[in-house]
Amino acid sequence: MNGFEPVIADVRLSTETLLSTLRMFERDFDYVMFSFKDGVLSISSKLEYEEKSLERSLKVSGRGKVDKQYFGLYYLIRYLKGIDRMGIKGIRLLFSEGPQEFSKDSQKNSPRPIIIEGRIKDMEITLYQAPRRIEE
Repeated sequence: MNGFEPVIADVRLSTETLLSTLRMFERDFDYVMFSFKDGVLSISSKLEYEEKSLERSLKVSGRGKVDKQYFGLYYLIRYLKGIDRMGIKGIRLLFSEGPQEFSKDSQKNSPRPIIIEGRIKDMEITLYQAPRRIEE
């Protein structure tokens, strides 16, 4: 066990594939949403106030199911760049269950992603959604 909540999905793919896919989102988006089902990892993001969205699907190996978990893009890319520099060619994403609550950002009128924390151990990145209070 990894010390976090129970793992609901375990996905394996190349570091380069995930990093290059996330870089497509980097210019326009602050967060990405992951879904995983039947060997397909779907990565998407959306800006409702500009009616802009992007989605990419990757055929990967893995087990379990993830439905719409949001993560901050900045830290994901930062983690992956570090892993890539270490020469690690393959990674394992371990998704844990997390709350799906959002607070509205009144400035942008779009949901802000839940605060995310991650941990790197060897070639594993454990992603989980930290509980967060809804701001009134």
